[in-house]
Amino acid sequence: MNFLSILFNRFWGVADDIVSLNRYTGILKRNYIKKNADNSHFYHSNDFLQIIIKAIVIALWIHLSKCLTIDFFHIWIEKSDWPSLIRNVEESCLGITKVCSIQDRASTRTNATVAAAYKAKKEEWANLEDQPLEPNWVKIEKDLLSEFSIANRDIARENALLLLNYGLLYLDFNNICRKSYSGRLEKCIACMVVIYQGSY
Repeated sequence: MNFLSILFNRFWGVADDIVSLNRYTGILKRNYIKKNADNSHFYHSNDFLQIIIKAIVIALWIHLSKCLTIDFFHIWIEKSDWPSLIRNVEESCLGITKVCSIQDRASTRTNATVAAAYKAKKEEWANLEDQPLEPNWVKIEKDLLSEFSIANRDIARENALLLLNYGLLYLDFNNICRKSYSGRLEKCIACMVVIYQGSY
């Protein structure tokens, strides 16, 4: 119950967000689903989240198949190398720290771009014949960082991967509770502790 509440609070967002539970309530006509997944709405909220996560998994497979519509998806499934695809998805999408790695790479690209742009602006100012007052270089660097941070990051993708990974963990936890897998429970709790710690 607490983990479900954390996921709803983290991913509720606003109706205009591409990846938000708020948006999906409208798409699925589930307007009775609210951000506060309390005891009175637990079963509705639980079913809703499971539908969303499973739909994201299917959408991911369709994306990998390069299908424009779902009509040809069954043909792709029959002809696909499933073990290879699962490995590719695991490497590119799955892992609690996957988004951190993506953000680190984006940050490295951003810092390199900002450094080059900052150097170019300084050289441009130094080469002016009638030099005005020296600009506020701290502000210029801050503005460049803000500009290139947005350009180098795909926020929607990061949020989608976070929702996918947290959601799969939630589905796994549900399955564990139903079938009493103690070994899987131990691994699941280890990940959930990190999520709890980061949510308060």
